[in-house]
Amino acid sequence: MEDKSKVVIVGANVNEQEYFLESMIELASLCDALNYEVVNSYSQNLKEINKNFYIGEGKAKEIAVKIKGKDLDYVVFNNELSPLQLQNLENVLNVKVIDRTMLILDIFSIRAKTKEAKLQVELTMLEYMMPRMLTISHVADKQRGGNKNKGLGEKLLNLDKRRITNRILSLKKELQEIEKQKIVTSKQRNKSDTPKVCLVGYTNAGKSSLMNTLIEMYGVKEDKKVFEKDMLFATLDTSTRKIVINKKDIIVSDTVGFVSLLPHSLIESFKSTLSELRNADLLIHVIDSSNPNYLVEKKVCEDTIEGILQGEEKKIINVYSKIDLPTNNLIEIEDNEVFVSSKTREGMNDLVELIFTTLYPNIVYHKLFIPYNEISEYYKIDKLIFEIIKNEEEEGIYIEAYCPKEYFGHYGKYIIEDSAI
Repeated sequence: MEDKSKVVIVGANVNEQEYFLESMIELASLCDALNYEVVNSYSQNLKEINKNFYIGEGKAKEIAVKIKGKDLDYVVFNNELSPLQLQNLENVLNVKVIDRTMLILDIFSIRAKTKEAKLQVELTMLEYMMPRMLTISHVADKQRGGNKNKGLGEKLLNLDKRRITNRILSLKKELQEIEKQKIVTSKQRNKSDTPKVCLVGYTNAGKSSLMNTLIEMYGVKEDKKVFEKDMLFATLDTSTRKIVINKKDIIVSDTVGFVSLLPHSLIESFKSTLSELRNADLLIHVIDSSNPNYLVEKKVCEDTIEGILQGEEKKIINVYSKIDLPTNNLIEIEDNEVFVSSKTREGMNDLVELIFTTLYPNIVYHKLFIPYNEISEYYKIDKLIFEIIKNEEEEGIYIEAYCPKEYFGHYGKYIIEDSAI
């Protein structure tokens, strides 16, 4: 069995943050995603972040005493550290220091599978490293007492910086070419008038499981399931599949999950991947109802989505997933919300009906009865509506169907009750 790296986690609770404890628990989960064993946790209440040490200098020295001789691999901080904070903390703690951003980037680098995702992660990683390398160079200058003769180490450091700069430019160019191709593909999809649905939500909320259930129930035979696993950031790649609901083709995309304090640089780098949100006709926000912090996660996603859409209005359905788990939070829901279980399929019919009626507001559900002496009318109407149920009874044909409002003149007299949704 692979040995786990031993780490301690550290956080600053600034002005009694409402969800500080939850963010620390999530930091431990992020560590677990990299197979890091969290052996202890430290925190400090502050009025503001210390610009030199993130936490107070005294607290940093106190932690240094507590972890001395503990054979730790890393000390992991709950927020992004500035280059100066990073350098000062490593000097005091005498242990390799990483921050939340680096932790997430490491996870992303492992999870990235497609060329685009790998390029996006590498770009963000290099942009994160650049200012920290400059800090190391500055410290080296001070240690040499201002000696103008540059040693081999500094020459290599400067060479690395030049290579990194060139690599960043190269990565941006490659990603721009991929984005151009995606725009062409997107335009081709738009020409087809096939509605596009995008699954969004917190990492590990159940998006991929929901996607696979939709594929099982409504996908075309050649479509493969998407990767799913009970872990943070199981996949970074946007997966797109076609499903058919009531004879209508619908394109469904599963996107990268969100997380609190997601680095802004990472969101910027993944804008191409997240462009699926802007191109979608409908967003399905998947919320883990079994998580006691689901409201926090819901708010994080809503804020992230708002930042990506930049004021653009989108139809959104909230899907509370994992209701088969005993810890689920069954709250009162609105008209655009539904409870589902991908495992038991409970609520899936309600979700699909909501997707259909949201995408096609001018199509309504009706129960029809057409007598056999008007059978010719049935064959005309059948081409205009989307049948759900059809029964041939003694005196005629009973139908439950979604019916376009514009064809009411054809089927209206056969409605047997006021069955519109």
